[in-house]
Amino acid sequence: LKREKSAPRPIYIDLKASASDASANRALTLESIIANSLRVDYDQPKNITVDTVLGWVRKEGAIAIFDGLDELAVHLKDEGTRALISELLRVLPPKPEPAREALFSERSITKRRVLSRAKTVEKVGKAIISCRTHYFPDIKSQNGFLLEAHRGKTDESDVESFTLLPFTEDAIRRYFVHALGADSAQRAFELISEVHNLRELAERPYLLSLITSQIDQLENLRKRGERVNAATLYGLFADDWLQRDEGKHEFELSDKRVVMQALAAEMWRKRARQWSHMRLKTWLYTLIERTPGWGFRYGAKADVLAKDLRTATFLVRVGESDFRFAHTSLQEYFLSGYLLDAL
Repeated sequence: LKREKSAPRPIYIDLKASASDASANRALTLESIIANSLRVDYDQPKNITVDTVLGWVRKEGAIAIFDGLDELAVHLKDEGTRALISELLRVLPPKPEPAREALFSERSITKRRVLSRAKTVEKVGKAIISCRTHYFPDIKSQNGFLLEAHRGKTDESDVESFTLLPFTEDAIRRYFVHALGADSAQRAFELISEVHNLRELAERPYLLSLITSQIDQLENLRKRGERVNAATLYGLFADDWLQRDEGKHEFELSDKRVVMQALAAEMWRKRARQWSHMRLKTWLYTLIERTPGWGFRYGAKADVLAKDLRTATFLVRVGESDFRFAHTSLQEYFLSGYLLDAL
């Protein structure tokens, strides 16, 4: 990888590459997770092995970036998620025991040499684990998962938690410049500014990437004289989001859209914009029971399905434990789909 000589080596490990192992209940080991990521990364030099990666992190100060914890954990129960995190943290060497005071004679050359070797510490790297904030039902479980997963080996001084904030207008413009080029960036920004709520959705980094991917299609629609409105955009985005989440779906793809429409309708009936994770889970269990054929198909894995719903790209966690649609317009889009189907 090209980098400044003073910067640590970054190693990107795509956890989604092991989603099929998780859904098939195959054992998830650190070594298999790294191997799966190396296998799908076609740009990675073929001489890099699992041992190479482990050596870089444990001895040369490299940073292991495990991207997409929710892509794997959505298939697991809580104890499985803790075991997974513990497995990922094995990328780091064991935490050394507190040093004991060495008592030896100044004339004991052998003991001095042993102590000298004990003080020689190799350059240990770090691990970064990325995850959608709303994978965790509340702040308490979010902060406690790492410590509980590595009980006895990790304390609060070893862990830091960061949340990616929404993009500012300047950040959005710069993103367009880098992604589309200076000539197209201004046209793209004008387009999102003209469509209701699209500018606000663009503040979320991943949604901005999806918007950027649809810019050409949206411009072509306008050139053909077709109407471009929020429904057009959300239809395009919804298809993309569903395809993007395909690796971690527990619901069938068509049923996932039905769930989102039913949720939008029920929250509208209750005049609610957000629900607690417990209310969300209870509602889902009721939906599964009442929908013909779903009890047989999904009843045995209701807990995992609740996690699948909670981590859907369409939802975000707000505050400590409440969930809502990523934007009011998304709720309205799925509500309109529910009403159209009902008609």
